[in-house]
Amino acid sequence: MAHLSSTGMTDIQKAIGTRHLSACFQQPGADAGFMQRVVKQNVCLENTMMNGLTITGTVRVANISYHKHVKVRFSVDNWVTHHDIPGNYVAGSCDGPTDRFSFSLVLPSDFSVGSKLKFAISYSVGNQTFWDNNYEQDYVFECFTKTCPSKSSDQAWLHFL
Repeated sequence: MAHLSSTGMTDIQKAIGTRHLSACFQQPGADAGFMQRVVKQNVCLENTMMNGLTITGTVRVANISYHKHVKVRFSVDNWVTHHDIPGNYVAGSCDGPTDRFSFSLVLPSDFSVGSKLKFAISYSVGNQTFWDNNYEQDYVFECFTKTCPSKSSDQAWLHFL
C-alpha cells in the first residue's frame, strides 16, 4: 500500500473506494451528423465533462431568434421529482446558424453508488419549446465506485502507474 498512501487517499477511501460518474450515452458532439441533428431538433446536447460529482456541458441551439432560453431538467429519482437549471449563453459562440449554451450541475453529496441522474435539454424561443432527451432515452449518468486492490497480488499493476 506504500504506492497508494503517497497519493493522499484516506484509509476510508482505500477501503470503500471513491465515487465517480459515468455517462451512459455517446457524446452527441462527436457524431459526424451532429449539426444535422441540431438543425432537425433545434436543440442538442453537444458534450459533457465530469469532475467529481459536478457535470458541466454545452448545448447547441438553432439561431431562430435573438431571445432564447435554455434549461436542463434533471432528476435523481427517475422523474418522481425534477429540478431545472438555466443554461448560460457562451459569448462569441454564434456561428450564424447556431448558438452555444453551457451549464453546470452539482449532484448532492449523498448521491450514492448505483444512483442515476437523468436529464433532458429544453430550448424556448418565442412561443415554441423544443426538447432534446436523447431520442426519448434521456441522458443518463450513473455513479460507480473505484476501488483499490485489497490483495498484494492485485497491487502489482500499481507499480506501472
